[in-house]
Amino acid sequence: MGTGLAMPSAEELNASLVRVDPIEAWALRLYAVQALPGYARFVRKAILCLCRDGRVLYFETEAPALRLFQFKRWVGKLEDLGEPQPVPVGFEAAKSLRLHGRVSDRSFVVRIDGQPKIIYFTGREREAELRGLASLVHLIPHVGELIEGAEILTDKVANLGGTDRAVAAATLWRSVLNRTTRPATLPLLAG
Repeated sequence: MGTGLAMPSAEELNASLVRVDPIEAWALRLYAVQALPGYARFVRKAILCLCRDGRVLYFETEAPALRLFQFKRWVGKLEDLGEPQPVPVGFEAAKSLRLHGRVSDRSFVVRIDGQPKIIYFTGREREAELRGLASLVHLIPHVGELIEGAEILTDKVANLGGTDRAVAAATLWRSVLNRTTRPATLPLLAG
């Protein structure tokens, strides 16, 4: 899986991590089905991370209720994601039915491990995730433990003001992907 980039060590992450954003990764061709009541559990919940050197990390944090499901862990470069594309109008309608505001402002389409995905920024509070990041980075070789820890962090945090945080996160990622903002200019999150 991935582009062959190595998983950064804990030291590399502490010296390079600039973004950690909780997202939902929707299948580009299946979003209409995933939006139906009872099928939302098939939407992949994940954390999208950005390093100063342009590496991108994608960790799924919640498993669909499928027997053979495996958590995806991917490390790539910004170029692997491609330029952000607008989400389909049908996706906006599906999310709006669930009372999610400003859908087009908080989502876009990019490639994760070569597959087009709708990336929807949830706007969940990040402070708890960032506080726990230092204790989680040493678990990266043990994906199951990392996923469990990340899932606990993202699920326990209230989502007050989530729309504004989600829009801000999506805006920054768009700026980075469009090469308006260089990751090296962003402040470190851990260190």
